[in-house]
Amino acid sequence: MSVLFFTDFPVSVGREQVMTKMHMQPEHPYVDRIDALLEQALAVAKPKALFSKVAVDAITADTVQLDGIVLKSKIMGKNFGDADFVYPYLCTCGREVAAFAETVGDIMDQFILDAIMELLLMEARSR
Repeated sequence: MSVLFFTDFPVSVGREQVMTKMHMQPEHPYVDRIDALLEQALAVAKPKALFSKVAVDAITADTVQLDGIVLKSKIMGKNFGDADFVYPYLCTCGREVAAFAETVGDIMDQFILDAIMELLLMEARSR
């Protein structure tokens, strides 16, 4: 099984996206804090992704065998239909921004960074 890794791709998240995600109005008192945290998060963010082409070996009523690995799932088999291959993937906002978020003590800042990391993940996933 060949796995393709992606580690060097640009992502962009703006203040408006963060505020929308957090259901905040443009004049919210945390605008400056969001800007500062967003700048710091984007400076260290290194999203990563991987995917692979995997053979569908067998599908039963409640299992799927992918490249020799049996997974228990009734829905997966139905979704795969008669596919010979699937492309599982994994995407993350990156350890770097998560490590930065762990250094922040203020609960509101943590909440803002959580929204930023989720938006970074969504942006990376769309690449």
